[in-house]
Amino acid sequence: MSQPGRPVLPAIRLAHYWWPVVMAWSLTVVLHHATGEPVSSAGLCLLLFGALAAYSMDRLIDGARALEPAWLRFVLGSAVGVAVLGALFLLPLLARWKVPLLLVLSGVAVAYPYLKRIYLAKTILVPLVWTVAVIALPASRPFAFSPVDIPLFLLVAAGCLLCDIKDAAEDSRRGIGTVPAILGVPTALALAATVAIFGAGAAWIEHRPGLLACGIALVAIAPCRRLISAEALGPLAVDAILTLPGLLIVTHLV
Repeated sequence: MSQPGRPVLPAIRLAHYWWPVVMAWSLTVVLHHATGEPVSSAGLCLLLFGALAAYSMDRLIDGARALEPAWLRFVLGSAVGVAVLGALFLLPLLARWKVPLLLVLSGVAVAYPYLKRIYLAKTILVPLVWTVAVIALPASRPFAFSPVDIPLFLLVAAGCLLCDIKDAAEDSRRGIGTVPAILGVPTALALAATVAIFGAGAAWIEHRPGLLACGIALVAIAPCRRLISAEALGPLAVDAILTLPGLLIVTHLV
């Protein structure tokens, strides 16, 4: 739902729509650094194409698409096409054990604009899909549980809660059962901060300073309701925080 005040530039909206691609790369870096396992190039590219297609398609199907400039709709539609073609090209290079999982994840992505109307689906389904996709698709062998999966899931879940804040009123009107729409924004902010604290605690136990910094930043931004509620800028800030661990790793700051 748009917030009153100065309209958001389409370029900022596009950065918001596509930043999950950068976030997917960052989270893959985190897992690779934690496990020491090599990354499958085909699997990583499919993960990035999947994020590009899913978030572009969601914006095209969303009811607010009439507010978008025509060129932005064209760019989003082109991104979906490029991502699908890229995925089809890479599919023969993907390990066979990943194909069923890829089909399930693709089905969820296609159905997401409708699945998110299910009670609490956005709150649970999105971080779960993110965690499974990041763990499995770039893996070079059948994935096994890693202790870093727990803080990763918790921090993504906290980020998803924060990203739902800006749409609380619109989701409530449309019957989409998110935590902010059901329990109210103050409760959702408190819950997001609590989940982030648990994620930061799990990261500290596992000696993962990048994830710890991410958790602390999510806790710090949770009280900033005006920023989090801002169209595009709020979720973009949250996604940038979730990208922080990978950036800290590749720049050798942690």
